[in-house]
Amino acid sequence: MASSLAEILVVTGHQHQTIRAVLAPYPVRIVHNPHFSTSIKAGVMATLPCAGYLFFLGDMPLISNLSSKQLCQVFICCKDPAKPIIVPTWEGKKGNPVIFSQIYHNDLLALSGNQGARSLLQQYVTKTVMAPLPDPGGHIDIDTPQRYQKVQKNI
Repeated sequence: MASSLAEILVVTGHQHQTIRAVLAPYPVRIVHNPHFSTSIKAGVMATLPCAGYLFFLGDMPLISNLSSKQLCQVFICCKDPAKPIIVPTWEGKKGNPVIFSQIYHNDLLALSGNQGARSLLQQYVTKTVMAPLPDPGGHIDIDTPQRYQKVQKNI
């Protein structure tokens, strides 16, 4: 929320009402998606016209504001006429969040299954720009309370 993004959409599924209540004080728009494996599609369908889509994953809460801003800056400054996909890296490994230019709108809407946009990253590998980030937040996946506690101890 400290970024300069035009709109923040939160796509919910499981525990929608609980998440909605927690996010009530924040300037976000909530989109409920009861079909959990189609969250990207639900988010893209709900967005206002935009230059691109920056996808944060709910189980990766340690992505820093600095990393987010750097990704957006790479996207804005990219002179590639092919309208790239921006993939963050940490120590040479691909991570999250990924930015897709709006020209991939229809491709994002056509996604199915629970693999996210991996197929698009493979399909458009030559249009991908790697963006090294200053921290590993886009690689730290937190799926359980136990994992969260472990990560908190190591920060």
